[in-house]
Formats: sequence, C-alpha cells, structure tokens
Amino acid sequence: MRSLFARAVFGILVAVFLAWVGGSVVFLFATRGPPSEQLSEVLDSQLAMIAAELDGLEGEEREERLRAFRPILRGPLDLVPADAPVPPDHVVHPLSDGMRLVALAPPRRRSMLPALVAQGLFILVSASFVAWMLAAPLMRDLRALELAVGRLRDDDLSARVPEPPGPVQPLATEINRLASRVQALVVGQRDLLRAVSHELRTPLARLRFQVEELADGADPAMVRAVDDELDEVDALIGELMDWLQAEAPVGELVEVDLREAATRAASRLGGDELAVEVDVAPDFRVRHTERDVERLLDNLVGNALRYASTRVRIGARRSGSGWTLLVEDDGPGFPEDAARLLEPFATADASRADGRSGLGLSIVQRIVERHRGSVTLERADELGGARVRIDFA
Repeated sequence: MRSLFARAVFGILVAVFLAWVGGSVVFLFATRGPPSEQLSEVLDSQLAMIAAELDGLEGEEREERLRAFRPILRGPLDLVPADAPVPPDHVVHPLSDGMRLVALAPPRRRSMLPALVAQGLFILVSASFVAWMLAAPLMRDLRALELAVGRLRDDDLSARVPEPPGPVQPLATEINRLASRVQALVVGQRDLLRAVSHELRTPLARLRFQVEELADGADPAMVRAVDDELDEVDALIGELMDWLQAEAPVGELVEVDLREAATRAASRLGGDELAVEVDVAPDFRVRHTERDVERLLDNLVGNALRYASTRVRIGARRSGSGWTLLVEDDGPGFPEDAARLLEPFATADASRADGRSGLGLSIVQRIVERHRGSVTLERADELGGARVRIDFA
C-alpha cells in the first residue's frame, strides 16, 4: 500500500516536472532576442550616422535635426560638452566640434534560467504538498480496508471495514455486506455441526448401554465388534468437534515449554508396543497457545501411531526467528498425493478400512494456518516413514 502511494506521488511529480520543462523551453524560445553585444554595435553605428549628420550644423538647425533623430532611437538623445558627466548606463559618441552625443545604452539581457529553476522548485514543492493532501486520505482508507480484509482472512469474521465518505466507501460497503453474508453462513454451519455432534452423543450413550445389557446372552465377538463401531463413531464426533474448534480465533499467546508438552503427549498416547520418543531440547520455549500446542501434538502423534511399525518421534528445532515442530514414524510413509491428506475427511487408504475419519491432519492444517505457519508432509530421513514438518515464523 505504501509503495502504491509512493508510485502515485512520484508519477504526479514526474508529470509536473515534464510540464515545467516543456513550458520553460517554450518560454525561452519565445522570449529570446539578439544578445546585448549585438544591440550595442547597432547603437554605435546609429550614433556614428547621427554624428555625421550633425557635424556641419549649428544652433537651431542642429537642435531641430537632433529632435528628429530621437524617435528613431526610441530613447533619450542629447548633446553635452566634453567635460559634462555621463551616467554609466549611457553610450557616448564625440562630434568634431568637441561636443558629445549621448544616448541610453541597450539593457543587458539577463538569463531567465535561475528564475525558471526557482519557479520549477516551487511548483514541485507545491505539487508534492497537493498530492499528499489529496492522496493521504485515500491511502488511509485503503490501509484500513487492507487491515480489515486481513482480519477476515485470519478467520475473524466479525471484522468490518470503516465506511468513510469518499471514493472507497462503495467498495467498503460491498465488502462489509459480503463479510456479513459469509459470517452468517459459516456461523450457521458451525452451529448446525455442533448441534448434530452434540445430539448424536445421546443416542450413542443409549446404544452403548443397551449393548452392555445384551452382552450376557450374545456372542462376545459380536458385542466387541458393535462396541468398537460405537467407539469409532464417538471418536469421529470428537474429531468433528475438534475440527470446528480449530476455526476459533487465536487465544492468548504464552510461553509454552515444548519439551514438557511433548512428554505429556507421549505419555498420554504412547504404549508398551509403540513408544513415543521425545527429541526436544530442555527448556525449549515457544510463544503459542497451550491448547493449540496440545491439539497439534495429539493429532500428529495419534496419526503417526496409526501407521508406525515400532517408533514415533517428536522433535523440534530453531529456524532463524521461528521454530519447527517435527513428528515422524517408521511406517509406510505418505502416498505420492500427500497434499490431499490436509483436506477434511481425506485418508491415505481410500477404503477407510482402518476406521479413520480423515480429520486429524485437517485439524492440524487449520490450527497452523491460524498461527501463520505452514505444514509439509514428507518422508523421514532416519526412520524412513512419514514426517510432518510444521514451520512457524
């Protein structure tokens, strides 16, 4: 936005400068005339001719002829004695009788360039001030528009654009209408999904109770299968709730001990068959929200545990002014089209035979985007399986 303002002002100043240069050139050509030296030579020749005419005359006749020559010179023309003082801006031509013919010298032509340069500087300064006065309010309104749209991009659907009178007002009004419409649609969708997810838990609880009541006379394998299916539906609802919560605005940033949070996640999710290693330096602190760090670790580690053979590792490192979170496993790794796994309900196995909902990495993606980070799915160098790398600035 600032570069746009600078280009606009610069363009105005360049246009004014070119107009001043063109006008100055035209003015100099229109007002140019013969140089002062040439005019002095012409005046000397005229005085010599007049002196030749006056040399043989005396008295009234000489004075009458002198008066006849004055209109020709368009200036004062006098006869003075040889010892009479002559002003410095006059030209003198002697006569044979000792008198001197005195006329006003032609004015010396002064260069107009300094005046034109001063005029150009004044015009440029004035144009800069006028351009600033005209463009500054517009740039201020556009800046406010940019900030509001940035908040909307960051999922702050309550953000609205100021609507000051001016050329930006129609655009701001339409953006506010669009934002209100999008907010209503998104909030309605969230409320509907939240209500459905909440209402589903009640019949699930009743089904689980009925399965337990019928367990005495039923096939134990069938009971376990039904119970597993209920667990999967309950987990799906939980992940759906997490997916909805991932759209919430970023909370208060605090100092989070990443090693401690990773150790808790490893202890909470790991088991005897699949231990979770923590490769994070002691006192590795980052500014983040505790809840989002826990959700990131839970989803990443849970996803790695589903596919790992024997090992899952949580790592972290500094990268410039930011930091990087790494979760990797020794499983089969990601498919070639790994990018699609960041979309909701996308799974590595199209048949979904493992019962996954496909929301884990989508939740991670949403959380990371809210914190202006990036998610990369790649192959682990050492473990040989899948690795999720999250970079925060």
